[in-house]
Amino acid sequence: MNIIKWLQKSRLIRTGVILLILLVGIVLIWPHEQYPSVSFPQVAQDVAYGRVASITIQNDNSKIIVAYKPDLKPDVVISRLEPGLSLYEGLQKYGVTQEQLQRLEIVVQTQSRSNNVY
Repeated sequence: MNIIKWLQKSRLIRTGVILLILLVGIVLIWPHEQYPSVSFPQVAQDVAYGRVASITIQNDNSKIIVAYKPDLKPDVVISRLEPGLSLYEGLQKYGVTQEQLQRLEIVVQTQSRSNNVY
């Protein structure tokens, strides 16, 4: 109880504590990506080498989530498509063959959060 009385007496400390609580709250709720980010050419190279299990295309059609095959690190990474290119065009631009594309699972994540697998 002495701490509460002391905080009530000191306006500067009370203001500081409130600001600290607000700062911690903002940091905790600030959006951040939970996976490492890699370049799209790196994703294409990993697809060509058979390391990638699936690619999920987000709503905005530029952000992709790349899931690697089991026992590979990192498990999942984030990348971005190049402007004006589809996923297929981008992968083919960096040398991914049609045969390599056929072994890849492509998931399109729609706004309703249901997944369509192609």
